[in-house]
Amino acid sequence: MRSLLALVALSVLCTAACNQIFGVDDLVVGDGTGAAGGAGQGTGTTASGTGGDGTGGKNDGCGPGLQDNDDNGMCEPACALDTCSQNGVCDDGSGEAVCACDTGWDGDACSVCATGYTGRTCSQCDTGYQDADDNGTCLLSCTASTCGVNGVCEDASGTAICICKPPFSGVDCSTACDPGKAGTDCSFRIIYGLDLVDGVTWLLPADVPYDIDDAASVAAFDRVAYRLILDDHEVWAEMDAFTTDATMLGIPVDWVWDVPVSDVVVSSFSPNLTSMPTPAAGNIEMWSACYSAGPNGVYDYDDDITGDDCYGSLQVHVGTTTVLAFNSWANSGGIDVGIGNSPGQHPDWTFTNNGAAFTTKRLEVYVHE
Repeated sequence: MRSLLALVALSVLCTAACNQIFGVDDLVVGDGTGAAGGAGQGTGTTASGTGGDGTGGKNDGCGPGLQDNDDNGMCEPACALDTCSQNGVCDDGSGEAVCACDTGWDGDACSVCATGYTGRTCSQCDTGYQDADDNGTCLLSCTASTCGVNGVCEDASGTAICICKPPFSGVDCSTACDPGKAGTDCSFRIIYGLDLVDGVTWLLPADVPYDIDDAASVAAFDRVAYRLILDDHEVWAEMDAFTTDATMLGIPVDWVWDVPVSDVVVSSFSPNLTSMPTPAAGNIEMWSACYSAGPNGVYDYDDDITGDDCYGSLQVHVGTTTVLAFNSWANSGGIDVGIGNSPGQHPDWTFTNNGAAFTTKRLEVYVHE
C-alpha cells in the first residue's frame, strides 16, 4: 500500500513537470488497469514542444509547421505552411509569418481584392479607378474624384488630380487664395494685369494700360506664370524664370523673348487644350516686331522676326502646341487671341483677328518669389 501511494505521488509530480517540459495540456495518469496515459504531444503555444519535423520550421523546439525565429519562446506559424493563397510572398524572419501581397490583392492571406481592383484574379480596375499608364496599378479616376466648381479633374497621368482655377488651390480646389495670389499653393503673386482691346498700338511701356502694375516691387523670383482669360475659358502656364527683371515680364514693347523655357506646367480650362501637369520643355515668342513663318511654312512655335514694332506677339508653346497667344497689339488692327492650337491655317492664331468674338479678354502675369 505504501508503495502504491508513492507511485501516485510520483505520477502527480511527473504530470506538472511534463506539462512544463513537453507542452502537454492533459496528461492522464494510468489507473493501474492497463489504460493508456495521455499522448503528451505539445500544442505549439510555447517553444518547448516536440521539435521541428522538417515540414514547417527550423529545429527550434516548435511543433510541425511552427517556428520561433525571433527566439522569444513563442511558436508561430512558419511560411512553409502559409502560401499567401498563391497571391503573395510569405516572410517569417521577424518571428511571425506575414504575407506581402501581389498587386491587386489584400488581406492577411492575400485572398481578397485590394481597393480599386476587381475580377477573379483581382487584376481589373474597379469602378472609379483606372490604369491610364498601363503599369498594372489601378488608381482613382476622375469618375470617383470631385474638384468642385473651382477646378477640373485630370487623370491622363495615371491618377486623378484636381487642376484648380486661379485663385483657388487645394486637393479639391476648395481653398481660396488671398487677393492677388494664385497657383497650386497660392504662392504666386500677380504683378501685371490688363484687359485686352482691339485697335491698339503699344510701342512703349507707358502705352500699355495695366490696371495692375506691381513688377517694380519684386526682388527675386524663380517661376513665372501667364494667365489668359477668354470669356469662360482660361489657361494658366507657369515656367522657370527666364529673366531676373520682373519688369520685363509684361507686354514686350522694348525687348524680345525668343527663348526656350523649362519646367512648363499648364492648367487648362478650355476644351481646346489639355492640361499638362507634368513639367515639360517649351518656348516663348514675345516681341513687338513683325514676323514670318518658320521652316514649316506656318505661323507657330518657330517664327522669324522680320521687322521692328509692326505686329506684336506674346506666345507660350510646349512642343508643337500653342498654349496661349496674344498677337497684333502693335499695329492698330484687330487682335489675335487663343488657347491651344488654332483650328485654322496657323496654329499660333496669327492673322485670325478674332478678339471681337470675346467679351472678356484679360492677361495676367504672376511670379513665385
